[in-house]
Amino acid sequence: MLNPIAVGRRSALRATLIEFCTVGLLALLFVPMGGKEALAVLVGGGASALGHLLATRVALNGIVPARVAFAQVVLGSVVKWILLAVVLVVALRIGHLPPLPLLAGLVIGLLAYLTSFHWQAKQQAARVKRDR
Repeated sequence: MLNPIAVGRRSALRATLIEFCTVGLLALLFVPMGGKEALAVLVGGGASALGHLLATRVALNGIVPARVAFAQVVLGSVVKWILLAVVLVVALRIGHLPPLPLLAGLVIGLLAYLTSFHWQAKQQAARVKRDR
C-alpha cells in the first residue's frame, strides 16, 4: 500500500540532506577567505535547511481534509520564512556575520533543495515509464 505522506516526508528529508551537503561544500570553499565567512555560509544554508525541515513537519502532519492540508502547507511556508528572517537578522545584527556569504549559503541551499526535488521527480518518472 502506498502512503503518500510517508513518501513526501522521505522525499523532503532526502532533499534537505542534499541541501545540507551542498551548503557544507560551499562552506569549505569559503574557508580560505576566513572562518567568519565559512560560518556565515553555514548559518545561511543551515537556516534554509532547518526551515525546510520545519515546514515539512508542519505540512505533512497526517491524513486530514483538503482545506486543513492546504492550511498546513501555507502555515509551514510562513513559519519557514519567519524562521529565515529571524536567523538572518540575528546573524547580521548580533553575530556580525558578513552578509554576502550569508546570502550565498541561503541561496545555494534553496537552489539545492529545489533542484533535488526536480531530480527526484525525473527519477520517479523514469522508474514509472520503465515499469510499464
